Amino acid sequence: MRNKICNIIRNKIVTLEYKPGHRLNEQSLGKELGVSRTPIREALILLSSEGLVTMGPNIMTQVSEINLQKFRELTELRLILEQGAARLVAVNRTEQQLADLQNLAERINSADKNDAGQMMLLDTEFHKITRMATNNESLSKQLVVITNQFTRTMYLLSITPTLIAQDIPKIIEAIRDQNPDTTAKLMTDHVNYFMGLVRKKFEQGLGIQDHGI
Repeated sequence: MRNKICNIIRNKIVTLEYKPGHRLNEQSLGKELGVSRTPIREALILLSSEGLVTMGPNIMTQVSEINLQKFRELTELRLILEQGAARLVAVNRTEQQLADLQNLAERINSADKNDAGQMMLLDTEFHKITRMATNNESLSKQLVVITNQFTRTMYLLSITPTLIAQDIPKIIEAIRDQNPDTTAKLMTDHVNYFMGLVRKKFEQGLGIQDHGI
């Protein structure tokens, strides 16, 4: 029950149905989701450990704000993890996972590149498949937490990741060829591209205080 409730609330936070600063009242959430307060509180505690919820004895439980300094730190961590993950994917991927990735590449090719929602969903699916292909559960769990923060930021800044139509097929080719060095480099470039979009949005002036990006 806790995991189901946690997934529902997490998705609402990541997709900005619950925006940064949104108050998370256990009783109200219980009524909304049709459950008691106990699984709600358990879910909020877990989401707090993921950095999506802020809670404490003397503060109102709410959706965490986008802290750009923390985001910069997560970016540095993600770059380290993604490089290692990319190498594992190239070595450990199965034929079925490769087929899933190649199918995804075809759907990306035919997708509307200006549809931000669709492109983000395709990007999310790509990272989900590659996480599984690492065959490393501990690494996969860490990447899920970090990727959720990235996705939330993309929604917040209204970023359309158009270049994934170029990036992801190249990464998939490197995975197909089981080339860990090329896969790691392309994955790093892919994450750095996203960071460039965030910086550009900030430079355009979005009313977000600079904390280090």
